Amino acid sequence: MNNLTVNKLTAFSVLIVGILILLTWTILITSGKITDFNSTPISYIFHWISEFITALLLLTTGFYIIRKHPLQQNILSLSLGCLVMSIGGAFAYYLLNFEIAMFTITVCIFGLTVILIILNYQKLQDFIFLTLGITEYSLLNLMGDAFQNNDIPSLILEIPAFLFLLILIIGILRKNISFRYLNRLK
Repeated sequence: MNNLTVNKLTAFSVLIVGILILLTWTILITSGKITDFNSTPISYIFHWISEFITALLLLTTGFYIIRKHPLQQNILSLSLGCLVMSIGGAFAYYLLNFEIAMFTITVCIFGLTVILIILNYQKLQDFIFLTLGITEYSLLNLMGDAFQNNDIPSLILEIPAFLFLLILIIGILRKNISFRYLNRLK
């Protein structure tokens, strides 16, 4: 597949998935389908923040690809990292609380996400941003659970890790990271 086709497929896919995430959560929240919200409100709020950040990153990515923005590759890898965790969690949830329609959708989006990662992977820098997206999404959800349960030891670890990784993302987002391997066998 040529680069132009991959870019069009990727832009279309991330825009659609970003919109789907926003619509799905908006409908679930406003319809009252979240029946156990009152028992764990802080956990839900942190989870929703991570979901909406993922959706906004995906939408930004789609527009960046369309406009050929210089940050498109870094933002793409970051957003796909968040999406892997988001859709992986949804897949697990709907596997345990089986609903055929939602389970099928999550399987399809997870497969699409893996395909997009493979098609767009160019260099180690992509793996770094993918890992940062996975980690930040996970830490945000873990912090919500830790705040909900007043788990101070976890928060002592999670908050600095989240903040330092966020600073790292901001610091390297506009950078082209290169790795030099020295041949020390000479």
